[in-house]
Amino acid sequence: MFISPMLLHRTDKPLNNHDNICELKIDGIRLILSTVGGRINLYSRHNTHCNAQFPELLDIKLPPNTILDGEICVTDQLGKPCFESVSKRFQTSNTKKTAILKTQLPIQYCAFDIIRYKGKEVYSLPLVERKEILSDIITENNHISLVRWIDGDNSEELFELVKQESLEGIVVKRKNSSYQVGKRSRDWLKIVNYQYYQVVITGIKKRKHEILISFPNGASAGTVEFPFPPNERKALWGLVNQLKLEEDRNVIYLDPKLMIEVKSRGVTKNGYIRTPSFHRYCI
Repeated sequence: MFISPMLLHRTDKPLNNHDNICELKIDGIRLILSTVGGRINLYSRHNTHCNAQFPELLDIKLPPNTILDGEICVTDQLGKPCFESVSKRFQTSNTKKTAILKTQLPIQYCAFDIIRYKGKEVYSLPLVERKEILSDIITENNHISLVRWIDGDNSEELFELVKQESLEGIVVKRKNSSYQVGKRSRDWLKIVNYQYYQVVITGIKKRKHEILISFPNGASAGTVEFPFPPNERKALWGLVNQLKLEEDRNVIYLDPKLMIEVKSRGVTKNGYIRTPSFHRYCI
C-alpha cells in the first residue's frame, strides 16, 4: 500500500531549538516500506514499485499492516552515503543484474518514521511518540537501521560536523509534529551542506539553454540545467556576441573568460559537478 510521503521545506541554516529534533540528511532515495496485505512492498516517493530493485528488503521481519518511511542508501569505502551508487541500484530492475549489484552495492534502509502500525494509523501522534514505536519494532541488521536523532538544542553543532565530514546536510523536525501525508510542511526543514565551485562558461545549448561549464584547468564540469535568475540571464545573453567563438545547430561555443560560482551537492565519480545551480558572477 502506497502512501504519499510528507515533504520538507528548505532553510539556509539551523537554529538551536529545544522544541525540535535533528537528524542527518541521508543522501539516498526516499522509500515507503509497507507490509499491508501480508507481504512487503516498496515504493519511491513518486509511487514507483521497487521490489525488483531492492529484493534484500523483502524478507525483513516487521509487524503486519505497518507502513514505514525512510531512505535507501549505499555507502562508499569511507562509510558515507553515495547517491550515484544508490541511483544505479534504483535504475536496475533486471533480476540477473540486481543479483550482481546486491554484492557490489549493498543497500540499507534507514527508517525515520512510521505512518501505520498493525493496521492503526499513527500519523496524528507526535513525532517523538512515533519514533518510540519505530524503535520498538525494528531489529537492526545489514539491511535496515534506525536514523539516529538528537535534541534540537544541538542543531548548529551537528551541522558544523556535517560540513567537516562533507555530508549532505541535516533535517530539523518539530518534536510534536504529526505526519502530514502528501504535504510539504515547515514542521520539517532540511539544511543542505552545499559545495561551491568556481567555473567558466564554455557554451550554451540552444534548445534547452543549458550552460556548459568547465573548471579553470579546462576539464569539463558538466552543465547548469537550472535557469539563471532573470537579471543574471539577461546579463549573460548581453555578452554572448562578444564571447562567441563558433556555433553549430545545437551549441553556441564561448571563449571561456566568464567565470561564475555554482552551488551543488558535490562532484560525481566522473568529475562532473552534481546538479550545479548558478550562485553568482565572479568579477
